[in-house]
Amino acid sequence: MVVMASLTDHLKAYLTLFLDAEDLQATSQVSKVWFIFCNEEPLWMLQVLRKHQGQFTYRHSWKYVFYHPREDVPFPSRPCISMPPTAFTSDFLYRRYCRCHMDVSNFTPDKSTVSQLIPRFSIDDVTPTSFFSQFARRPVVLTNAMTTWPAFAHDSPRGWTLPHLVTRYGDVSCRVTHNLDVSKEEPTLRMTLADFATYTASQHDETPLYIFDADFGTAMPELLDDYSIPSVFQEDLLSLLPTASRPDFRWIVIGPARSGASWHVDPVKTSAWNALVVGRKRWALYPPGRQPPGITLLEEDIASPSITTLDWYLHVYPTLADEDKPMEIIQEPGDVISVPSGWWHAVLNLEMTVAVTQNFVDAHNVSDFIESLIRDGDLHQLEPIEAAVKKANLPVLPRLFQLHQMPSDEGCTDEAAMVEFAFSDAKRWEPRIRHVVDSTPQMSDWLSQHTREKPWTAARTIESLTSRVNPTFSVHGLWAFKFFSPLNRLWGTCSEAAVLTTTFPKRGNVQAATVASFHEFLVESYETECLVYDALAKANVELAPTLVASGYLRGDSTWRWPYIVTSFNPQLVSLDQVLKTQGGLKLESWHALVDWLGSKWFPAFHALEVPKDRLGLFQTPISSLQWYIEYLQRRRDGLFATHAQDNEMPRHLLAQLDAYLPTDANALVDSQATRVVFVHQDLTDENILGRISDLDSFLDQLDDDKDKKTLREFCKAHGIGTANDLVECEPWDQTGTSHAVRWKLFKLSQAKKTLTTSFALKEDQTTDKNADKVYQGSITWTPEVVIDFADTKTGDPLWDLVPVLFSTLHGDVDLCRRLLQTSYWRNQIDAATFPQRMMQLTLLHPSQCIRALFHYFPQTTSLPTWEQVADLVFSPMVAKLDDIKTAAKAP
Repeated sequence: MVVMASLTDHLKAYLTLFLDAEDLQATSQVSKVWFIFCNEEPLWMLQVLRKHQGQFTYRHSWKYVFYHPREDVPFPSRPCISMPPTAFTSDFLYRRYCRCHMDVSNFTPDKSTVSQLIPRFSIDDVTPTSFFSQFARRPVVLTNAMTTWPAFAHDSPRGWTLPHLVTRYGDVSCRVTHNLDVSKEEPTLRMTLADFATYTASQHDETPLYIFDADFGTAMPELLDDYSIPSVFQEDLLSLLPTASRPDFRWIVIGPARSGASWHVDPVKTSAWNALVVGRKRWALYPPGRQPPGITLLEEDIASPSITTLDWYLHVYPTLADEDKPMEIIQEPGDVISVPSGWWHAVLNLEMTVAVTQNFVDAHNVSDFIESLIRDGDLHQLEPIEAAVKKANLPVLPRLFQLHQMPSDEGCTDEAAMVEFAFSDAKRWEPRIRHVVDSTPQMSDWLSQHTREKPWTAARTIESLTSRVNPTFSVHGLWAFKFFSPLNRLWGTCSEAAVLTTTFPKRGNVQAATVASFHEFLVESYETECLVYDALAKANVELAPTLVASGYLRGDSTWRWPYIVTSFNPQLVSLDQVLKTQGGLKLESWHALVDWLGSKWFPAFHALEVPKDRLGLFQTPISSLQWYIEYLQRRRDGLFATHAQDNEMPRHLLAQLDAYLPTDANALVDSQATRVVFVHQDLTDENILGRISDLDSFLDQLDDDKDKKTLREFCKAHGIGTANDLVECEPWDQTGTSHAVRWKLFKLSQAKKTLTTSFALKEDQTTDKNADKVYQGSITWTPEVVIDFADTKTGDPLWDLVPVLFSTLHGDVDLCRRLLQTSYWRNQIDAATFPQRMMQLTLLHPSQCIRALFHYFPQTTSLPTWEQVADLVFSPMVAKLDDIKTAAKAP
């Protein structure tokens, strides 16, 4: 008894779950306390479900139903137990009693925050096309979508009120769900609608039973005629399958107050819509990848069902800061909620509810759907879908299926593993690189000559340069080979969905407004990079590597592997690498970088000729301002979902996003003043390469002062700033020192390179990209070239400033101001409109620089509006710009 007395009430209640009815009766006689615990209603509810499944009619109490599941016998009088009211107290039991009898009809969130994050509008105000582009990736509430449904006519016999449904189908058994700990081996619980209605009329359960039946269309086929799929949900890949062989995709959901679904993500990355016919529901949602607080994950997107939605609201929700609370909405009768793929959501019924819901796979989530099946080892489930797609003569989707199975061709389980391992495995790529060299005869000659002239660099055969989506390797210190994977589709001029939707299976006669080639979409980054290198060659601009070769690796395979080969200088180091491994730049080097960008790079690159006959994916000339406007419009349409998922901005600013940015991209562009140029779009510190001027540090390590002086004078006379350039001087005798000195310098320089490029010393790619950078240091570094033109677009020159200000110049106001005061930039910037215009472009830019903005300007997180954020960040960058313009024009 001493041991039993030390048990907490929570543990006592837990232990009783393992007892059967006979054991409970015996334990209840041990003491008055155990009598109370063994007669708890939730415990006997579990006993009923274990023994009777759904074959019962609820009356009086669950213990009564256990012994009398169908017959109505006189209710026995309660036994008299001699226990004073104050002799036993249990906070645990009291709280559970309160939850069982809680009225949640007014258990609603603050209305002032709900409508801002989840928009509510009439379905009549959107077309399927506009909904697809603007709202398919964010939760929304649609009104007036059920006005013609017989199910929504509550006064009609076909109306889906519970009494009407019982009248029509009272003897039909439906699948019933609950959150109790019942063994998975037990058969599915089913109850007739009549029995379920009787139960809901008098139940007081903490986790009430509710109907969640996917087979209602078979058991009650007439119900399928009582509603229709809303017009904006026109796409569904699974609709190609016969209904009999289709996985569960639609459900009728009927539940009393306090029931509902706990936190979950819809299976295999499907999206869903939920139409509420009767009652009210409280919804809570978190974006993909953001685990709801207070839940335990069993797998990546699968939460433990141990905590009910009501329990979460009562115990977790009050502890959350406003920034950590979910997006919430109250669903009223007649509302249709759209839940995009991957969004976490939980639902609490505030009163008796009847709803219908359906999951679907459209162009937005088809890739995630396929990847989810592959990752779970359910590849066989794709076979009937592929067969249906081929039968429907949809040529694009079989190609998509092939691309998603490409990781298995590369010996990997999924795309992430393919990028991490296969794309950086130099041995795997040797035969492919050799094929390119063999098919380009002059490359063999160049390699032979390079080997004779610089054997120390040629000895390094193949080295991986990046572990990104495009496998890139240096070969013999002479070339950079870049292979373009189909994963570039994730960073194209439009979303994959915008291309797939043009030929995606749709209901009715709805067709896409424009048609884009899926093949052109996949190779767009390759074609763009070749286009830019061609423009650089025509303009004779030497601010980038030289294009040596380009083409396709394979003629007939899953993926043809487009490639480019460019010149490669192993002595050049990216600014990013200098900041992470060399200890930062001198202020003079930062100024030199800014001056180089403002006086050389931007004027030259933005002056490249944009071909006037080149068409974009949607047949708009890329040289036109219209192409840029269309590109911004696509960025604007999906912006809320992008930033909600990134979770980088304060909640109050996220709520203002739609109001701050114009919905029409034409308002974002000055059509009279904007000229169309090539914009690099990814001009970050990783893509600017330069040379470290390390000569002094190496010369200081020589023993002979005379040699030091002689070499310093020689380097000054010949403009040599690095030890590598000095070592490669021919003939060496002209330096006035011995070859022994040259050999020592060579060993020192190679040792330094090995130390700075060793895999063991590389930065941890999983950490904050900004956390381990040292900006101010002692290194002299001079920029020379820019690389990586795969993301290049055409449009407003200001578009290129976004990554430069926040990545390259790390938000340093003095450096940013110096750049904007160069003659190139000051002549095309209006200081009065610049802050707001740059704020809008930063929000729209795909480089995710908004994260860097809040990192470098943490005080902005507390500002109430975007206008104030723009003023604080960008106004100091253009301070006194007008005065400088005036002074520059003065004679």
